[in-house]
Amino acid sequence: MLKLDLNLKELKKIITHNKAKRFMIELPEGLKHKYLEIISYFKDTKKEFVLSIDTTFGACDIYENDLKKSDCHTIIHFGHSKFINTKQNIIYWPGYYSFEKEDIERAIKDIEKHFAKKKITIVGPIQYENFITEVINGLKKHNKLDIILGKKTNRLNPNQILGCDCSSIQNITNKLDAIVYLGDGAFHFNALHNEKSYKYDFQNGFKELQITKKPNYGALFLESKVVGIYVSSKIGQNKIKICEGLVKKIEKTKKEVIILYGNEINNEKLLGLGINMLINTACPRITDDYKNYSLPIIDYKEFLEVYKKYY
Repeated sequence: MLKLDLNLKELKKIITHNKAKRFMIELPEGLKHKYLEIISYFKDTKKEFVLSIDTTFGACDIYENDLKKSDCHTIIHFGHSKFINTKQNIIYWPGYYSFEKEDIERAIKDIEKHFAKKKITIVGPIQYENFITEVINGLKKHNKLDIILGKKTNRLNPNQILGCDCSSIQNITNKLDAIVYLGDGAFHFNALHNEKSYKYDFQNGFKELQITKKPNYGALFLESKVVGIYVSSKIGQNKIKICEGLVKKIEKTKKEVIILYGNEINNEKLLGLGINMLINTACPRITDDYKNYSLPIIDYKEFLEVYKKYY
């Protein structure tokens, strides 16, 4: 079965030759329990390490402002590939799943059986990139179905997707009979938002994506008197300039605006503020959790559509 390989041996070489004395370690929530194991591997480098205990959901969660405060020089960001450009010293270390020959052969056999003579593409998160490449190469050799490849973008490799970005395959989806997702969890899989998508795993085979339709909250803006705009402090999600443009538009509608700034947003943070609606400028997937909020929450792009239609 697949096993995540963080390739600490190679990272150790980089750390050893890095001029930094102290490093800040950023780990996704699912890897934080491995912190002691990771730094013990680097013990003889004579370097110091600080664990960031703030939530790290993606490569947009880079806490560069904490470098100086923690007297660190370089961030080692595990679990994700480069997402943004920054002036700070950041080492992106995604880690890749290692696999056996049997894993490849089984995946190829199952995909060929399920999608014989179909036109498909295969996608997944960066950790599965090597596995996906081997599966694609095997399917091409057998030539029992048509493989259509995605395209490299500014921040995605071909056939790589993020929870907020599937642009690597946006130009080929209309040519496909199916999108096969190889990866764990549901966050990346749900980002596909395409009824032709199937998630594969060795135990359960193929699971079709169930698309949940969100309520159309946009029109409720017309009835709102006080509107909140959430701006994230995360460097990869911060859209303060977009917020400023939204404020000007909302003020023209004679509504009151409150700008909310912070690392995270949830329903509890909104209680007592008197807001009738929240416009999100941070991660677009935040609105997926609309059921967890006691007031309507919409993405800023949805608001712009409403504004264009009614104003």
